[in-house]
Amino acid sequence: MHATKPSLFSRLSAAPSAPPFTPPDGWSLIDTAVHPSGETTVVLGNGEVVRLLRLNSKGKVLRQAEFSQETGHTDLTDEIDAADAAEPKPRRFRDAVRLRAIGEAVTMVLRTGRNGVLVYRLTYCVVHGYKQLWRTLVNMSRRTGSSQ
Repeated sequence: MHATKPSLFSRLSAAPSAPPFTPPDGWSLIDTAVHPSGETTVVLGNGEVVRLLRLNSKGKVLRQAEFSQETGHTDLTDEIDAADAAEPKPRRFRDAVRLRAIGEAVTMVLRTGRNGVLVYRLTYCVVHGYKQLWRTLVNMSRRTGSSQ
């Protein structure tokens, strides 16, 4: 009796798994995206900063990038619109970031403040790490008055 190889279809459709990873103290693991190379992009948050990590197949950190006010991403603020002042202030970046791998690149979508969504497309280079290809801010409209 001889072993059979998995079919090409089953190898292509099998979901890749992320390596084991434990975030540092004070950080929460929000989302992961596994790339065809076997490397993984991980997004962490601590309430003030969003951090992207690139992990190898064994879980070792290869590169990182941070997104915060201090790194020039000034539209990541929690500015309060007067119309929203009565609502409780949301905890920034807590489960408000999603990643999608597109080959070795990644798209990151995150909620900002109360009414905005930022979309980043980032490429990855072994030497330089993440590089922003483009970014767009989507301001969500607020319903005014009653609708019938």
